[in-house]
Amino acid sequence: MRQAARLCETSPQPHNSLGTFLNAMGRKDDALLAFREAINRDPDDISSWHAIVTIFKETGRHDEEEEGYANLLRLQPSYYWWD
Repeated sequence: MRQAARLCETSPQPHNSLGTFLNAMGRKDDALLAFREAINRDPDDISSWHAIVTIFKETGRHDEEEEGYANLLRLQPSYYWWD
């Protein structure tokens, strides 16, 4: 999966998929790296921003969570965070 993500130079999707897999395995720091790489390839990737904010929320990184949430609202003003 990592190799596929490296081979795709423009799409965020392989990195988003890798991040989803790593997060499911409990490897949250590695998942964040993958999601951030997806964001580097497409700063407007709502799915990756949502995943990043979710990880920040789950790990108590509230300042970073607020920053990520602000990005989600910038991209999709009608976005609503369900607790």
